[in-house]
Amino acid sequence: MAFNAAASSCRRNDILTPAPSTRDKEQLMEEIKKLYKKIDKNWLVVFPFPDVHNMLGCVMPCAREILQSPSNYQNFKKETPRVAQFIEWLVISNQSYLELVPKQLNVDYLKTPHQFLFVSDTPQKQAEFDGLVSRNGGRTRYLFHGSRMENWHSIIRTGLKNMSGTKYMLVGAAYGNGIYLSNHLATSYGYCSRFHSGNISQNCINNNCCLSKSLKEGGMALLAVVEVVDTPEAYQYNQGQIVVVKEDKWCSIRMLVAYTGHVPDVDLNNMDGQSRRKIQEVTQMYKTGDILERARH
Repeated sequence: MAFNAAASSCRRNDILTPAPSTRDKEQLMEEIKKLYKKIDKNWLVVFPFPDVHNMLGCVMPCAREILQSPSNYQNFKKETPRVAQFIEWLVISNQSYLELVPKQLNVDYLKTPHQFLFVSDTPQKQAEFDGLVSRNGGRTRYLFHGSRMENWHSIIRTGLKNMSGTKYMLVGAAYGNGIYLSNHLATSYGYCSRFHSGNISQNCINNNCCLSKSLKEGGMALLAVVEVVDTPEAYQYNQGQIVVVKEDKWCSIRMLVAYTGHVPDVDLNNMDGQSRRKIQEVTQMYKTGDILERARH
């Protein structure tokens, strides 16, 4: 979904990083045409030049369906080998780890059922962050980060970066250069745009799976819950709601959360101790190797 949003953006030449190879473009286009025909969808040409990956987005196979069994995937790969190759690239190129948080571990304070564990830091980056936390008395705080839907393809793969003053900056830097966060959900939500049904495969819409219902009913905004070392050296606090982190070494994404419909009133500065411990429990999940054991945890 994040890739589809980036591929369909007018800024795709700048923000689609990493980008897939365009080798065998003609053969891939022929396979995409087959997928359009299979779901009885009109063949679209994006003016002035057809972008093969943008066109692939709406006819991507449903992951749940093709991964139901090894034979399902092998049959799909035999029928459309270049599309399968692209899907494999999409998975392999993502160095981050995401997992749906088990219902019993949901952080109720965040007021959404769509919660995901997120791990993107390398061991070296995590060790540096842990060292900064230790040197500052173990104090950290949690803040939201919101971004436009087309930026998440890159954020999910590389984590948060200071893009101020670069061609990737879109909304300016009114409070100085850095990574913009907020304790107020509504403030960070203001930097978001919503994923919609055009960002998900028509196959998922037809099967009514993979968040398609939420996307059809007004869209979905994605935000990050970020842990920040709590020291004046790390950030600048502006207007009681905008936090600008100077360097990415001071912060780390711990969760992704999605909101549909009305955005609730959530202020992480007022979060109770139990909710904070729940976030910490979620961030410990990835240290347990077995999926079933994580679910029990």
